[in-house]
Amino acid sequence: TNAEKFPPDADFCLFLDKDVRLAYQLEKAGIPVYNSARSIALCDDKALTAEALADSGLRTPITLAAPKTYVNIGYCNFEFLDRAEKMLSYPMIIKHRCGSFGAQVFLAQSREEAEKILNGCGGNEVILQQFIAESCGRDLRINVVGGEVHGVMLRYNDHDFRSNITNGGQMQRYMPEKSYLEAAIAAAEAVKADFAGVDVMFGKDGPVICEVNASPHFKSTYQATG
Repeated sequence: TNAEKFPPDADFCLFLDKDVRLAYQLEKAGIPVYNSARSIALCDDKALTAEALADSGLRTPITLAAPKTYVNIGYCNFEFLDRAEKMLSYPMIIKHRCGSFGAQVFLAQSREEAEKILNGCGGNEVILQQFIAESCGRDLRINVVGGEVHGVMLRYNDHDFRSNITNGGQMQRYMPEKSYLEAAIAAAEAVKADFAGVDVMFGKDGPVICEVNASPHFKSTYQATG
C-alpha cells in the first residue's frame, strides 16, 4: 500500500484491531474488511454480544446491563442490584462492557463486594452476569474461520475463576463434543464474524457461550495445538 494515499491500494483488509471507526472508513472506501466494523463493534461491547447471542437462541449466562453512569458521578445508589440479586444470586460476575484479557472481570460473593467492585469501576459501563459454577477456572477457546472450526484449546486455572492465559492460566489441545463446536460456529455467525475466537464454558446442560472475540490473539492457540 501507499502510505500517502487514502484509501490505500488494497484488495482487502485483514483487521486485527478494535478501531471501529477506522474499519468503517476503510469499508466506506470500498475495501472489504475482515472482520467488519459492525462485527468488531458487536464483539467489543459485551452487552451487545450477549444480546446478539441471545437473539440467535444460543445459551449464554443470564446478563443484565447496569445503568449508565459517568466518571464524575459514579453510582448514586445500588437499587439495580436488588433485581440482579433475584435473577443472578451470588456469586455474581461483574465485568466492564469493553475489556480484554480478563483484567476487567470480577467475582462478587456478596452485596458488599458487588458495591465495592462497582464503585471501583468508575464511569465504565458494566454488565452483571450469572456465574457458571461448572466452568469455574476453565473454558474452551474455539477458533472459527469462515464458518469452520480451526483449532480448539482448553484453558484452565486452578487458582482463579478466570481461565485467561494472561492471568496465569494454562492451555492444552482439546477436542470437545460436537455440540461445543456447533455452538462456537453459531456464535461467530450471530455476530457476523469472518473469524473469531469463541470462548465456550462447560454448562450443566452443555455449551454456554461466554464471549466472541473479533480480534483474537492466536499465539497461545498455536502453541497449544500446532
